[in-house]
Amino acid sequence: MTIRKILESKKPSDIFDPVNWKEEYKKWVLHLHPDKNPDPDAHLAFQRLVEYKAIMEDGITFSDEICDKITFKQELNPDGSLKEGIVTFFGPEDKLKLSYENYLKVYDSVSGIPTFRRYLPSEMELNGGELKVYLQHKSHLIHDLTLEEKHVRWFLNRMLEFTSILNIHGQLTHCGINPNSVLICPEEHGIQVISFYHTIPVYSPMKSAIGIHPYKSWYPAEIWITKESIPEIDLLMVKRTALTVLGDKTGFGYSMRGKISNDFHEYLLQHDEDIHKGFTDYQKLLDKSPREFHKLEL
Repeated sequence: MTIRKILESKKPSDIFDPVNWKEEYKKWVLHLHPDKNPDPDAHLAFQRLVEYKAIMEDGITFSDEICDKITFKQELNPDGSLKEGIVTFFGPEDKLKLSYENYLKVYDSVSGIPTFRRYLPSEMELNGGELKVYLQHKSHLIHDLTLEEKHVRWFLNRMLEFTSILNIHGQLTHCGINPNSVLICPEEHGIQVISFYHTIPVYSPMKSAIGIHPYKSWYPAEIWITKESIPEIDLLMVKRTALTVLGDKTGFGYSMRGKISNDFHEYLLQHDEDIHKGFTDYQKLLDKSPREFHKLEL
């Protein structure tokens, strides 16, 4: 392995074997230590390996509008393969309790629809200011992810299916779909929704703290007047989440003109108030060309 390969890597698995990573780490740290290696890039590669060690031991750390610290960790099976993973939220007990209770409501409201349940965590475990979320599938964070259109098309389809079923059958609005609340599952071509702070019945008064939300500019302008959980919220948030994964981190999509197909771009910028219509319109768009399975490797 060369220093260049380490510097060009994007994640620990690009460098380390998941079973023997500790031994590999020790070997490379000794080789790359700036006091022993004269290569001018050795210290950068050394720092990259130290970062990867922290990820392997403690998981990836990120934050959202409620929790300053969230960890995402995938442990190993005895054969060295990855388990589904655990997301742990560390934050205010009342907010974590609300997310936990809303998760139970969501699960119960659509318990008879198997296709919906696969988008939910297998279980949650609340212990004071700590909420563990156990994932059903091998998943990846999306807030720093950029994917080709062919992958974002099915990712968007899963989010639309989730929110439309939640709205129509569960009579609930999630109100918080964004790059920190949804994970992508490449092997399953699916998603996992991991937080439910703001989930409430459709057309109910919004009482959660979306005013401090890092994605507050994504919400429809009218909710700041009506303060009501209209279904349009979920449709708009889903589209803007898809746009960030396409590469427009603002979520508004204007920079994507000419970079993705015109009909897809037009749909993502289209204003819809009816989430069911938004979902069915998207199915019509997908039906314009043969549906193919595009393998995604992350």
